[in-house]
Amino acid sequence: IIKTDKKFAENYEGWLEKQGFRVNKETHHKTAVEAAYILINKILFYKVLETKYKDLPRLSKVSILFEKDITNEFRKRLEECFRKALKIDYQAVFQHGIYDDIPLPKKLIQRLNEFLDEAAGYDLSKVESDVLGTIYEGLIPKDERRRLGQYYTPPAICDLIVKMCVNIPDALILDPGCGSGGFLIKAYYRLLEL
Repeated sequence: IIKTDKKFAENYEGWLEKQGFRVNKETHHKTAVEAAYILINKILFYKVLETKYKDLPRLSKVSILFEKDITNEFRKRLEECFRKALKIDYQAVFQHGIYDDIPLPKKLIQRLNEFLDEAAGYDLSKVESDVLGTIYEGLIPKDERRRLGQYYTPPAICDLIVKMCVNIPDALILDPGCGSGGFLIKAYYRLLEL
């Protein structure tokens, strides 16, 4: 797309420069990998939100009549759902960024459609632990997590630290490097317990 879409190429290369990255093949690959991780994170987070906010539209498999339309229809559906989530809050997760402008290949959309179809069979409202951290640990190779600076604290350790630190029911909790939210989830349940 960098070679065929001049406007995207200009925005993307300007963004890379602001981030302090070089414009080269390796950076393009890293950006594509990070874009995939971010998209999966958004989808998983949205699926969890669906269980809490019943008025959110269901993000489900996109069915179309003509295969050539799948890319546009899938992107439209994601954008529609993510805009609704932005109205609740969650700007840090769903705010539109450069990663959202990267086109999705048809093969990826087919896999995401399969994932959404599979996810429809699970009741995510019953999940209390750090499901996103667990999923990422399984999906992202250890060396890749280390290179990206992504470290996941096991739920048992989050639980122990939170129980040691949160002792009153109106405690204020701050986790500036929250990642998948493991500490925040444990803190939420600890506050409910207190």
